Amino acid sequence: MKNIFFLIALLPFVANAEIQIVEAWARASVEGSRAGAAYVTLLNDNEADDALLSASSPEYAERVEIHKTETDANGVMQMLPQERVSLPTGVEIGMLPGGTHIMLMGLKQPLVAGYELPIKLTFENAPAQYVKVDIKPTSYARPSEMDNTGMTSHSHGMHHE
Repeated sequence: MKNIFFLIALLPFVANAEIQIVEAWARASVEGSRAGAAYVTLLNDNEADDALLSASSPEYAERVEIHKTETDANGVMQMLPQERVSLPTGVEIGMLPGGTHIMLMGLKQPLVAGYELPIKLTFENAPAQYVKVDIKPTSYARPSEMDNTGMTSHSHGMHHE
């Protein structure tokens, strides 16, 4: 009986477990640039769906937004702010170049290869997390496996209904 009460007491902590940060990187900024982008791959291993709501990096940027790159009917690419990125349970979501990404605007200092960029990620249900984003050289090219949403995703065997 004591075990049941112990498990019930743990439920709030299990329900709000951290989202896993599988990968986090950014390219070094070009001299004089006032903007940069960071890319993260997130895995929601929790029992319930969640969402990334915002990001911040007051040390590096005046403003941080979640953006999605889209091409309009005239073939013009544009970056549109996103209020949230859905994180279904058991699915790894990759925010990659040419798709959904974290946009850093009004850079306060350059993004220098070999250093780390601190970013705070705020989620709908899971606790906020501070991420150390690896800054790669401007020439860095990550092999991309993007689908048509500009994000990668694959299941980790968890299913929900």
